[in-house]
Amino acid sequence: MQIRNHLHDVEAPSFLTETVVILMDLGRMKLVADVILPKLGSESDLSAWQKLMGGEANAPARLAVVSRGEWHTSADHLFLPIVLADHHQGNLEDPEETARVWSAGVARYVAELESKPATGFRDLNGSGLKPGSDSLSKESLAFVDACDIGQSSWNKGMLRAVVIAAQHHALMDRLIHEREGKTIPELIDPASGLPFRFDSSTRTIHAPEWKGAPEDVPPLKLPW
Repeated sequence: MQIRNHLHDVEAPSFLTETVVILMDLGRMKLVADVILPKLGSESDLSAWQKLMGGEANAPARLAVVSRGEWHTSADHLFLPIVLADHHQGNLEDPEETARVWSAGVARYVAELESKPATGFRDLNGSGLKPGSDSLSKESLAFVDACDIGQSSWNKGMLRAVVIAAQHHALMDRLIHEREGKTIPELIDPASGLPFRFDSSTRTIHAPEWKGAPEDVPPLKLPW
């Protein structure tokens, strides 16, 4: 958790560091649900283990932070060095306008993410970083457009992680309420705003199905 937090809590996280964070989160959740809880049994401190599940409370806001950090990292180590090199080699005639259009696209995207609700956002792709200036040269348009490569796939992966994290929290909520003999609350998938489905015959929690739902979210089986 400390290693994970070291990557998560930096001022300017990047897509690379956030990918590692997500993988560590998913691995920890699976370890708790599949290994630790079955060994400890139903009398364990479920509330403490629920806190350890982690996960993002507001995925759009987090993606806004990561996208802003990715801009800083790319500007320093990728975008500006390549643009300046191409300009000095005579392959790019409008480096300043290219930088402005790219940065404006990121700013629009971040602002759109910050305006999304924490629940029911469904689409993290937004308008993307598409060029917004007809004044750019053909080479600059291609360059700015290339900066968006991989963004959609990365966002889908983050959306999947959000649903899986919520699924694990739903598992813990159900275990806690069952043990206390309380009515089971409706357990909501934050990406769609729809409830998770519980199959009592198999004791599994299923993510809701909706257009654009992340793929490969298997049912989550309760440990007892």
